[in-house]
Amino acid sequence: MGREEGLCLMQKLPPLFLKGRWYYAKVVVNGIRKTIATHSTDRSEAMEYIANILKKDELVFNEENHDASLWKLADVLRPFTDISTNPKMKDCQFSGSCYGMRHAHNVARSTIVLGNLLKQRAPGILTLPVKKLTRKECKDIGFLILDKFGHTSKAQNIFKSLKTSLSYATDESIIESNPSAGLPDIKVEVVHERIAVPPEDIQAIICHHECFPDELSRDIFILFVTTGMRRSELMALDWSRIQETCGMTVIRIDQAYKDECWKVIGTPKWNKTRVLPASRLAIGALEDVARLHSGQRKGKLFTGYTPKHVIKDFRFIRQMALSAIPDLVDRCAVAQMTPHALRHSLNTNLRLAGMGDLLVAEYLSWQHQDTLAMQREYTHIYARNLVPVAQMIDRIYGQGKIPEGKVLQFHG
Repeated sequence: MGREEGLCLMQKLPPLFLKGRWYYAKVVVNGIRKTIATHSTDRSEAMEYIANILKKDELVFNEENHDASLWKLADVLRPFTDISTNPKMKDCQFSGSCYGMRHAHNVARSTIVLGNLLKQRAPGILTLPVKKLTRKECKDIGFLILDKFGHTSKAQNIFKSLKTSLSYATDESIIESNPSAGLPDIKVEVVHERIAVPPEDIQAIICHHECFPDELSRDIFILFVTTGMRRSELMALDWSRIQETCGMTVIRIDQAYKDECWKVIGTPKWNKTRVLPASRLAIGALEDVARLHSGQRKGKLFTGYTPKHVIKDFRFIRQMALSAIPDLVDRCAVAQMTPHALRHSLNTNLRLAGMGDLLVAEYLSWQHQDTLAMQREYTHIYARNLVPVAQMIDRIYGQGKIPEGKVLQFHG
């Protein structure tokens, strides 16, 4: 598509607008005005997604093909390009799986890109009867994706959308076996640095009230620090979930926001409900929130608080902590601190303090994945914890002296 054609297409599209992290658009579909979430932070991807919804001609889905032997690859991909026709979205209503709206949007966006890529570079594969699709063609599609997008998460998701559609076609007996079964995912070469904030830095930030834009943001920060709750869980918390039992205050976490605008409430991740005994710091923060609400303990704790508020507040906290606290242990970690980084920090600090792995895993609610694997993922070793290793190296090598009887030979 040339530059002028692209501009013409853009002019016909409704304007996109940011709401929270994602781009949205107001469109008219079948005479009904809708606000559509693209679940994309990239404007060009969001525009492509909206264009496909309006045009509906990138992948031709033949409604008359009731005979599975006549189905082409385009017919198998087509239902996944729209969340309203995504078969897995329908199945999750019966199975109770965690296949949510956000994931359906991501699959739709990836499938659209895949269809457009095949249409441009390999139109013959799109029209190939799906029963004749072989492992070789699946690999060729993978190489096309890799050539276009490289070793990125976008390329990985696009290839996964192909495997998902073929897997569903196998489940529905459209094809006897999945030709993409066993093929590895596209490797992502970008390394995402995961961080944990040392406890001394967290204590210092809490003690410096000037690091927070207001009292409520400080209370929210303390609750993130002491409970390890996910954003969607903490923001969905209401006063009925905070109870007194057996002489202690407990927080019952059985609901979470399921959308990025924090309007739709569902179950927490992996449908895992847990009850957390609140620490003294957490109890103090909860009491302060109640005081800010004039002592009322009804409804949501953080009514009117949006994702944009969290992003803005944490940006303020990071900037003020770096400027107001000169003796931070790990300034790099504080500079990247987010609510989820505080969840990593709680896991790391509890384990380094000697807390049992099973208790930490239960407190942070790891159910779906292997507990040990998740804990390895969330545990970060601070440099000071490696000092004993350096000391041992000094003892082994005799502080620069070569032990007797050892000969070192260097070969140039």
